[in-house]
Amino acid sequence: MSELSQDESTLRPATASAADGLLSLFSRLERETPFFPWMPGERGLTASDVEDRLAECSNGSRHILIAQRDGELIGYVDIRRAGLQRLAHGAFLELGISKLHWGAGLGKR
Repeated sequence: MSELSQDESTLRPATASAADGLLSLFSRLERETPFFPWMPGERGLTASDVEDRLAECSNGSRHILIAQRDGELIGYVDIRRAGLQRLAHGAFLELGISKLHWGAGLGKR
């Protein structure tokens, strides 16, 4: 169990200003956990790619929430609508939490 409680972190919708922090968080998650599906560097995301994802949030096809603690991004959830007609009722969910913050209830929130 982590020493951090969920009350010490904030969860809010991501804005364009979070692009660099998200890119850094993705890189950290790829290195620190075997549960993240991408190996370090495998996605090849750039800041511009992350900015494009954040821009998709304005049309309702994607929602990205970020978790912060003491100004540092510690987790995120990315929910995006399926693009295929047969899957239009569904969504893809991607969740990542920095290993230091596992067990604090953030994923449940």
